[in-house]
Formats: sequence, structure tokens, C-alpha cells
Amino acid sequence: MANGSNGSNLPLAINLVGPMVFQQSDNWLRVWLPDLSSTKYKHQAGIATGVNSISLDPGDYSLDGPTPSRGWPEPYCPIMGDQVSEIYELDGEPPNDGQEYIRIRLPRPLLMVGLFPEQCKMSYKKVEEPQYKYRATGMRLLYQATGTPVLTGVRSQNGSSVNWILPIDIAVGDLQVEVAINYHPYCHDTDPCHPEAQSDFRKMAEMVGVMDLDVKYQCERARTGPTHDCINPIAMM
Repeated sequence: MANGSNGSNLPLAINLVGPMVFQQSDNWLRVWLPDLSSTKYKHQAGIATGVNSISLDPGDYSLDGPTPSRGWPEPYCPIMGDQVSEIYELDGEPPNDGQEYIRIRLPRPLLMVGLFPEQCKMSYKKVEEPQYKYRATGMRLLYQATGTPVLTGVRSQNGSSVNWILPIDIAVGDLQVEVAINYHPYCHDTDPCHPEAQSDFRKMAEMVGVMDLDVKYQCERARTGPTHDCINPIAMM
């Protein structure tokens, strides 16, 4: 049961999961999603609260309203066994305007936390890393206050505008507001070697100009993330 408050004064958590590249830029965190519409493993992007959601078609979007941080935080990643997980660092360039992918601009967060680490190793021009490492497949952004989040933007396919005030409501006892931005595959593959995530990762790297970079999994179990998400490692630039 809602407590009658829209939660504007409560902290905000934005969880982003799926093939995404992040870049710190001035007062904004820029997020890029690759074009997967022509691959075998097509994806659907969307943004959701506990009240409603909308799909994110190819286009350029900005989320305003949450209280931005005064400085950039150091991303935190959880310890997995005897390893510290990490967010993969990708040496690329921002994508060119006009390409068929999704751009999202988010306010500078107070905290950044890597989510759902998976063991994988990178291979660049057929040369593999010596061992598997835990790498985050999502990111949680934390803000001091939710404010009134508004998603604005322009869809690249037809030029239509987006102006969506995120519907926020909280239950009694809730300590923060939750928002999700996901890039899910329509059909999940159950192959333990995860060819879907391998394909997604190549497309993600190519989007920022990095070629011949692949990801490899241990092929020990068939799983597609905690809620059937793609287990593609996210990347920071």
C-alpha cells in the first residue's frame, strides 16, 4: 500500500543491466547501447519504475530531476570468493551521431556499484587473458534525492519526441526509489557458453570502434543472469 508520498525526497537507485558502455563526461554519465536489431539475438530496451514502464526505441535520451553529485565517485565492485570483481575498461571512442543505437544521459551519481559479476576472460585479436575474472554485468547508480525524474529525448527512426515524467510511488517502509533501465534479449539462449552474450559484447565493442575483441565464458552452466538478463559484461570508457 502506498504511503501517499511520491518519494521525491528519498534516495534514488537506478539499476542498468545489459550490453552498455558508460563514460563520465562533465556533470553527466553517458550510456550507449549497441544496435542489436540485425543480430540473431535481438534485444528490447526499456525504463521502468514500480508503477509503469516504456520502451526505449533507437534515439537520444536524457534523464533529469535526480540530485546530481558534486564529484565523481570511484566505482565499487563486490568481492566474489577470493577475487575483487571489476567493471571492464574499454579503450574506445564515443560513437558517431546518427548511428542506430540508444544514447542515454544520466546525472552524475553519488555512488556507482557493479552488479551481478560473471566470470569471463577477454580475447583481443585471438590472444586471451591468462585467467578468468569476475566482471560486472550491470551498474547501480545511487543519488541523494529522487526529485522529479523526467525522461526527454528524440527517437531517431521517426523524429518523434519523448517527454515522460517517471511515475514514482513508494510503499510504507521503503527507504529509496528504484528505477530500472534494461536491455533484454527477446529470446534467451540456454547454451552454457553464452553465444548470445559473446555476440552482444562484440557489437558493444564495435560500437565504440574496438574490433577483434571477444569475451569467453567457462561453459560450465546454462544461466542467463539473475532475472534472465543478458550476462554481457558492461564497460567503462
